[in-house]
Amino acid sequence: MKRFYVLLALAIGFMSFKSDVTLDQVIKTMLQTRGKMETLSAIKDQVQVWTMTDPKKNTCKLIINFKRPNKFKMEIKSVDGKTPLITSTYDGKSGTQVVFGKSRKMTQEELNEHDIKTLTFIDGLNDWEKKGFSLKLLPDVNLNGVNYHVLQSMDKYKNVQKIYCNAKTGGSEIIEFSEVDIMSLKKVTNKSVIQSPKNYNGLLYASKILLYDKDNKLVATMNLEKVSNNTGITDKEFIVK
Repeated sequence: MKRFYVLLALAIGFMSFKSDVTLDQVIKTMLQTRGKMETLSAIKDQVQVWTMTDPKKNTCKLIINFKRPNKFKMEIKSVDGKTPLITSTYDGKSGTQVVFGKSRKMTQEELNEHDIKTLTFIDGLNDWEKKGFSLKLLPDVNLNGVNYHVLQSMDKYKNVQKIYCNAKTGGSEIIEFSEVDIMSLKKVTNKSVIQSPKNYNGLLYASKILLYDKDNKLVATMNLEKVSNNTGITDKEFIVK
């Protein structure tokens, strides 16, 4: 639930085949589809508000605060936004997880994940080499009649994810990744699909995300309510207690 990078559960079968497109072309198109780099660079802080609903129709709020260069806070609250359920706070060096009132320090693996998260939350894979990523272009795949260019990325902590870019639109629609589960502290693979891209302040965001677990079971549906840039978030918002 912490991270918004997502992947569609694969269909029963798919075809893979070599593409003439290059790695640089796929990355360039993916970034251009998102929006202008000057628009991204102008964002100093951002607040995102999501509604999350599980298969049993239980609903909660997800609020994300980000401030450059490396501060991040995620809160899961009751649907009215008043009662905190889970809060993750990262100040660029240290972090805490508060789960149903119980606080603990982030593990080193969680700190590593938040380091990468702050590097890519706004800018994605722009300047990926400077951020310590290695990228590889895998064979194209066709899923349900849609052709995808497939990027495999590995960050400086050796975490690997796959990004499926729609060959026609250039947008990243599918992502597969692993992360530390906040409850069990075990590494798990998550799968989701990005849907209904919408323009907010000149940039394209997924307005709907379907989250799946490793067994391809739907975990939650996320709907984006609001994106606010340059709100003047202070460092006090990211104090790690």
